[in-house]
Amino acid sequence: MSLFSKTILTIVITLLCYQHIHAQQPVDTTILNKGIDTLHKSYAAGNYKQTITLAGKWLWHANRLKHIKASASIHNILGNCYLRLGKYDSALQAAIKAEQLHTQIHNKRGIFSTLLLKANVYFSTQNYVLSKSMYYQAYRLATAINYQAGIGKATMNLGMLFNEEKQTDSALYYLDIATTAFEQAKDAVSLNNVYSNIGIIYFDQAKYQPALQYYQKAFKQANLLQDQLSITVLNINIGATYYRLGKHQQAIKILEPALTQAALAGLTSEKLTATELLAESYYKVGNAPRGFLLMQQAFKLKDSIYTRKQ
Repeated sequence: MSLFSKTILTIVITLLCYQHIHAQQPVDTTILNKGIDTLHKSYAAGNYKQTITLAGKWLWHANRLKHIKASASIHNILGNCYLRLGKYDSALQAAIKAEQLHTQIHNKRGIFSTLLLKANVYFSTQNYVLSKSMYYQAYRLATAINYQAGIGKATMNLGMLFNEEKQTDSALYYLDIATTAFEQAKDAVSLNNVYSNIGIIYFDQAKYQPALQYYQKAFKQANLLQDQLSITVLNINIGATYYRLGKHQQAIKILEPALTQAALAGLTSEKLTATELLAESYYKVGNAPRGFLLMQQAFKLKDSIYTRKQ
């Protein structure tokens, strides 16, 4: 048998085995929807490569069942995975395919999700002109269908884009719209994000009192969600704000447990920030020995980070 014939035979056997497996495990629409839910959970857990692998199986079933909405959702998940992995061309291709499918069945929320995905891809590649255009389209569509969570997502991203362009007033304008939308949608996760982003903008402007207020609002949402990672990062931000306000004892009270949590979570950058802030705060309150010890730890952390980057 020639090499070509063997190759053809191998392909045929593989296809037959694949069909046999699926014949033994019949999948209907209910199971398909559960499969897509599994993909969402896998993506949310940060398992992007695994999600891409699993998506191939569920996309095969969606196409077999001619379930256009399911196929579109899977392409959208794939696009977001590729985006997270920095594979921007693949992310854009998946987004375009998802948009075509959602358009075919007039699924406006689905179209919104693909517009947002494309905008995020362009934002990540620093194509701010196209990114802004897509965010505006997503915002207009979400407004037209009264999709409050969508309005929030589009305007939050517009706000962060304007902040990237150093247009602070425009950034805060859109983030304020996002805040109202997320409050109406009762979206605690997104409220946590938008409050944090507003806090960062005010902090960078040296407007520490409003920064503190928004960090505390974000902290309240993170507590409700029991999001320990966000709680740790926000405590460090709050501690940094107290330090800038000259409230060094309060900074220490917040930063000591935050430093422990950052170390436990393996957040090296946040651990360094907390250590440096604590060192400076202890110097300010007259506890030089503790400040000196923490500064030494900060130097070691910097060396460790630098060595890892080499």
